[in-house]
Amino acid sequence: MRRERAGFTLIELLVALSIGAVVLVSARALLDGLASHARTTVRAMHDADTEGNGERLARQLAGNLILAADPAPSFIGTETESAFDAWCPSTRGGLERCHVRVARASSVKEPGIELSLSTGETVVLLRGANATLRYLSDAAEGGRWQDDWRQPQTPPLAVALYAGGRSLVLRIGERR
Repeated sequence: MRRERAGFTLIELLVALSIGAVVLVSARALLDGLASHARTTVRAMHDADTEGNGERLARQLAGNLILAADPAPSFIGTETESAFDAWCPSTRGGLERCHVRVARASSVKEPGIELSLSTGETVVLLRGANATLRYLSDAAEGGRWQDDWRQPQTPPLAVALYAGGRSLVLRIGERR
């Protein structure tokens, strides 16, 4: 006659623990992968949001360009950089005068075009190599674009930013 066992054998217990460990390790790997994917998604959303807000800010500043009353230049532009004064959004609400610089990004790690304000804020507008700026002097018949702007008292009609195969055109001042 055979006697009934009251528990598990050592081999059965080791098999159960091994299966449990495999399940836990697999679950941990799955959760780590999901967390990594979530971080990547959040980073991509943040970059897209920053770029979208940067575009809106650049359009607002170009539309709010201030023409200088004195002999100082209102707008300076080269193939690598533009500089002008504009009415910028204030942290206290409303607008305040600030100096705006749109230039090739100084970072070798991430080339492109960035917008810098005298308030200390810097926003990347376009990412990519071969960044350049062009200026619209005449909109008739498809437009005439220049590599630099040498008319200090009169701003161009628009500034075109190119980098990494993308472009962004900023219309200067309010036009109706």
